[in-house]
Amino acid sequence: MNKILMSMIMMMLLLVSCSSDDNGLKSNDKDAYTEYVIHTVIQRDSKMYSQFMYNVKSVTTNQLKGYLELTTVEDKKYKSEDFNVSPGGVTSVKVLVEGQVSDVGFIRDRKLYVRPVIAFVDPLLPIK
Repeated sequence: MNKILMSMIMMMLLLVSCSSDDNGLKSNDKDAYTEYVIHTVIQRDSKMYSQFMYNVKSVTTNQLKGYLELTTVEDKKYKSEDFNVSPGGVTSVKVLVEGQVSDVGFIRDRKLYVRPVIAFVDPLLPIK
């Protein structure tokens, strides 16, 4: 009985330690792509921010979840909030960069991190 209990505990630890989170995503430009829209300057809490707007377009038949990461010419990285994109849909994503930026050339690189949203469906309870 103790061996079974210990093996169950070890299996649970293995499953928990191998689970992934959003920070473990890899850059993925096959399932979706970004398109630059515009950037504006806004003021929040007496600080100036440049807000970059991008459209994220899905090219898959699955719902996607992820975030957009921008890298500046100064090698600083800025992340958007998490977003969801419906299958074949488009969503607008905002990324705030500290300071006032006058040119889009300030952004050196952009990476899109997305993954399919996994829906767990209980086969015993049909969806009505």
